[in-house]
This record gives sequence, structure tokens and C-alpha cells, in this order.
Amino acid sequence: MLQRIKGGSARRINPILNSQGSVWTDESFDHVIRHAEELAEKTEYIMQNPAKRGLADCLQGYRWLFSKNLTG
Repeated sequence: MLQRIKGGSARRINPILNSQGSVWTDESFDHVIRHAEELAEKTEYIMQNPAKRGLADCLQGYRWLFSKNLTG
């Protein structure tokens, strides 16, 4: 299932970025979230990825990100 999600999204992302090849890493990492603080940490990490990749200057500038706690 993850392969289909990654493949389909990569085929749409590459033309937008005018690039070719891999968009996603080859491995996946499963981890059990055990408490609210860890969930908040992982959520923040994921939310920062568009800015790290250069897709947005800040969280509010990335239109595909939704969070009920995000103001903009």
C-alpha cells in the first residue's frame, strides 16, 4: 500500500518540481507512539518537512498542510 502511495505521488510531484527520479526514501520506519509528547514531537517533525525540502518558506506557506493548531 505504501508503495502505491509513494509511486503515485512521486509521478505527480516530479513534474511540479521539474525533476526526475526518486522522491521518497526506499525504507519505511514503523514506530509505536507511546505518549502525547512523542506524538507532538513526531507531528512537528513531519510538519517541518515541506520547509526543509524548499517547498515553502514556513508552515503557513504550505497549502497542503492542515493542523487545527496552525494559525496563519
